[in-house]
Amino acid sequence: MNELKKLGKEELYTLLLDLSSLRKENADFIELKLQNKPEDNPQNTCIAKFLEKTQCQGGDAVMKEFQKTNCDMDWAFYMPCSKGCSDEVCIE
Repeated sequence: MNELKKLGKEELYTLLLDLSSLRKENADFIELKLQNKPEDNPQNTCIAKFLEKTQCQGGDAVMKEFQKTNCDMDWAFYMPCSKGCSDEVCIE
């Protein structure tokens, strides 16, 4: 059974800010935030979070640039687009 991580005030505040902007599709991001244990990675210098850059993925989803806790950048699923994706946003 997994143990829950106790969050300090700053970690909890940061997590709440991150969660306030998330949608149901981002369950993987929430899981990553909850599993993140700084003591497991002493080189940990960045906060895992979505950044501003976006791109269309396959014409049916928006991807956002994602900063990992080790400060690497990657693209992560952000939102599905039921009517397609154009110019880095879902078509309405």
